[in-house]
Amino acid sequence: MTDPATPSTSGDLARIRARFAGCELLVLADVEAGTVLGWDGAVKVPQEELDALCGMAEDLLMADPSGPAHALMVRPTGVNAFLRGPGEGREVLCGVFAPRAGLNGMAEAGAELFRRIGGAA
Repeated sequence: MTDPATPSTSGDLARIRARFAGCELLVLADVEAGTVLGWDGAVKVPQEELDALCGMAEDLLMADPSGPAHALMVRPTGVNAFLRGPGEGREVLCGVFAPRAGLNGMAEAGAELFRRIGGAA
């Protein structure tokens, strides 16, 4: 069992995912390094799918440093949510949600995660 006071990427992702009904997958990645830092999902996801999701996040959030801090991609099968970490960081939080899933509070949960893992001062 993970100590809730100790930063743990997998534990933090699991706790966040549990807060959002319909959240099928959360991925934390460093898009500059091309590395998945952690993920939590309802089912095992192939690495290629994780990489593709991170590529989407990079395309949507990292092309322009002054661009958006978050983006949504609505699909017939659900919603992909992307949150950029604070500052000059290249970390992103990606979420895959079922149709009609409630996303209220997701930006705040992402900001909390980035603070917890040290992505913000």
